[in-house]
Amino acid sequence: MSITIKELDKSLTIKVADNRTDIERIAKFDNAVFDERVGSLCLELFLNHPNTQINDLIFVENEKGEVVSSLCLIPWEWNYDGIILNVGEMGIVGTAEEYRRQGLIRSQVEYFKQLLNERGFDISIIQGIPYFYRQFGYEYSVPLERNCIIELYQIPDYSEDERPKLSYRIAEKKDISEIQRLYDESSKSLAINTKKNENIWRYLIEHNPKTGTAVDIWVAEDNGQIVGYFLIAKHPFGNALTVAEVSKLSYDNALDILRYLKKLAIENNKPNIRLNIQSNCELIKTALYHGAIDRGTYAWQINIPDMVKFLKKISPVLESRIANSPFLGLTEQIRISFYTEKVSISFDKGHITSIDKLELTDGWYEPIRIPPMSAVPLFLGCRDRKESCELWKDMGASPKYSYLFDTLFPKMDSCIYTIY
Repeated sequence: MSITIKELDKSLTIKVADNRTDIERIAKFDNAVFDERVGSLCLELFLNHPNTQINDLIFVENEKGEVVSSLCLIPWEWNYDGIILNVGEMGIVGTAEEYRRQGLIRSQVEYFKQLLNERGFDISIIQGIPYFYRQFGYEYSVPLERNCIIELYQIPDYSEDERPKLSYRIAEKKDISEIQRLYDESSKSLAINTKKNENIWRYLIEHNPKTGTAVDIWVAEDNGQIVGYFLIAKHPFGNALTVAEVSKLSYDNALDILRYLKKLAIENNKPNIRLNIQSNCELIKTALYHGAIDRGTYAWQINIPDMVKFLKKISPVLESRIANSPFLGLTEQIRISFYTEKVSISFDKGHITSIDKLELTDGWYEPIRIPPMSAVPLFLGCRDRKESCELWKDMGASPKYSYLFDTLFPKMDSCIYTIY
């Protein structure tokens, strides 16, 4: 029996799933609104994923008991320079055509944000369509869906006296611990990354292949020892053979993997290879030296529900940045205006003693001024202060505080690899 959250009118009610039957009928709805792969994703996420719980599947039901709109909360963990952020993704958002433009998504988002607050999520994310989610306070930040293309002719074939350096096979459950080790090693090059564990990899091997986000996990071996891995998306955007994740590699191993990817592309009638992976990895660098073109990325849309709470969460990172800067030993109250709210960060000898929300009674002006939507990409290292000022003319600070903010919030290498 599903659980009623709120009656919207006499015919429509917001509910959350409470049993397998609820999950199956919402998956059937997703089949109709999207396709069967999305319906399968809903089933696998809420029946088998280690992070989800059934009551995070939210839907609107009409007077006939039919599902007419739905979205869900998918919990992640992100590593922010050593701090683990609790992240709530708004996923699988859809409404039946005849019920659109009636505010059903807005009503569900209100409950979704209530869940974020009650469960202490630090940020919320979505991989959504352009512009729509700005109305709910989401701003583009952190790279998503890189489009680095290498043509098959740009990858050199083996010469007559060369042989493949590595052998390749699809990963099995027995490989999980080694894949996890390689993932942890690779993640060290990223200031912001996905926190994965062996349960996530088990889900990806056992349950992900049935869904719209399906990937093949390949391992690369040298004399029987796993030296790398990469993921190939089964249902990517476009026709390219798409690499969706890769481990840290040497140059020689990266070139050998590119040659194997070329072989896979030819066997599967793919015109080229797309690298949807982190920009600072060896596979991208090797591809670029062979003529690949990086056409940039889309981005995660992100909301910070509580700015004070978020800044408190990352305060150890801020203290570390101060300790390794000309502001070592800083003792001062730093006041920031977000125009619609104000925050102070109090330092004593380089340590943060308090972060507080201030009253707006004395106007919006403060030594540091940040439009609220621009704060998200700034705090998540997507843009630095100078880049942000070019886009947001109402961002500003005096010379000292500009330098201080550049110290506190530098650009950060980031890439978020899938957990489902």
